[in-house]
Amino acid sequence: MNEYNLWVLYGLILATIYIIAYSRLKTESKLTNTLEFFRVLVFIYIIGNIGFNLFYNPSPSNWEFLSQSAFFSLTGLLITELVVSYWKLNFNSQLFALGLVIVQFVGKIGCYFANCCSGFIEIPLVSKKLPLQLFEIHGILIIAVIIHTIYYIYEQTRGIIIYIYFILYFTLRFIAEFHRYEWVMQIYDVRVTHILSFVIIIISILQIINIKEKANN
Repeated sequence: MNEYNLWVLYGLILATIYIIAYSRLKTESKLTNTLEFFRVLVFIYIIGNIGFNLFYNPSPSNWEFLSQSAFFSLTGLLITELVVSYWKLNFNSQLFALGLVIVQFVGKIGCYFANCCSGFIEIPLVSKKLPLQLFEIHGILIIAVIIHTIYYIYEQTRGIIIYIYFILYFTLRFIAEFHRYEWVMQIYDVRVTHILSFVIIIISILQIINIKEKANN
């Protein structure tokens, strides 16, 4: 197990503790919520692995079946949420988002120590370059604080927390992609991650509008 995967494991442990504590607070089934979290986690991990190999490592002879991309895992989560919403299936997407952002935050610390997802971003006004992983660590921490705060304070946002999460994360990722060193597939000289980030942000905004309109009718 490499250093990054070890930090992801730490994140999973923390997220599991959080979900159990949340379930106890809400008097919900701890086992049901935890199993649901890990079932969906396995699915988006598979999507993340497929996305990593197709867009970051497109040569089949070099495919890595234990590697994954958080970007494409989140894309898989969006697909899950859209399917669940359309078919009106039982899935606590809000709780999943609250748990997953913990895994992301701790996993990104692992990126820093493993020196993956590397790059540098210049900080305005101070004219200093910050490692991209540290920029994303702080960004994900801010996202975690925002979505947890609005979830527990503003009840009217609870149905759209996951889409707020998508908007914030993919905005952060859109910015980070300008400074990322690693190769990724491009379409007409535009990184596919930029294209998908923009599309996902638009879809999330439209979903929030749709949910709000249904609530008002």
